[in-house]
Amino acid sequence: KNVTMTKGSFSIELWEVGDCNSCLYSWLCSSCALAESRTALDGSNCCFNFWCLPLVPYRWIVRSIYDIGDTTNGYEDCYISCFCPCCTVNQLYQTTMTQGNPTSNGGAGFNVNEMASNVGCTCFTCLYTCFCLPCSVGDILKTAYGMPWWMGCCCTNLFFARNTVRYHYRLRTTTGTSEFMEECCYPCLFYFFVNLMATLVPFCAPIAYCQWIAIVTTAMNLQETVRIKNPGDGKTGYIVGYTPGIIPAEVVSAQPVGFVKA
Repeated sequence: KNVTMTKGSFSIELWEVGDCNSCLYSWLCSSCALAESRTALDGSNCCFNFWCLPLVPYRWIVRSIYDIGDTTNGYEDCYISCFCPCCTVNQLYQTTMTQGNPTSNGGAGFNVNEMASNVGCTCFTCLYTCFCLPCSVGDILKTAYGMPWWMGCCCTNLFFARNTVRYHYRLRTTTGTSEFMEECCYPCLFYFFVNLMATLVPFCAPIAYCQWIAIVTTAMNLQETVRIKNPGDGKTGYIVGYTPGIIPAEVVSAQPVGFVKA
């Protein structure tokens, strides 16, 4: 079925088949379809999306960037994604593959700015992050691009939060490697070896606390990055402040890019 994408709507309805091949793909390999969907949306790493992309907040992100419905509370994204996950993936996949990245200066090729170089440690932020990490992640995503606090708190993970904040503010990885390595592989390998050492060598058991320190430090650095980068213009929505339109990849500049307000 030929579909014309218009602003403010999905390319197909929730219960609609749409393209038969895409529908079958979304049902038989939902994780792959979801990963490709976000890659088409903002150029993010497909492997990272396969392992770390949660469905509920991603549907909210798609609605916010395409201006689909009211994104104030996000309850619709939660119950639709939970009760009709395969239909939701099919709808998101066909919508993003049809529409693509709706910005001219957002996406992987534009992530050239730097993250905050410190953790912005205060007594309150340290205690808050240590005792309620999900609450801290909810605050980060609400401040960064307006995601409902409860969704950021209950439906996301720190890997996803850091990755989307980087794309929203066009920030490069700190290690110079791919986002899949920096935001998925390295943390998982670190947690694995720390727990392995703590299990095999009894006197090394306290080393297990290192993983929690690393998690808290990452969250606090993300808080500081959002505090510095947020323009405070009251706009909400994932990469909503970028200029509409697509430009070819060959004209992507390697120079840092500032905010472009719509």
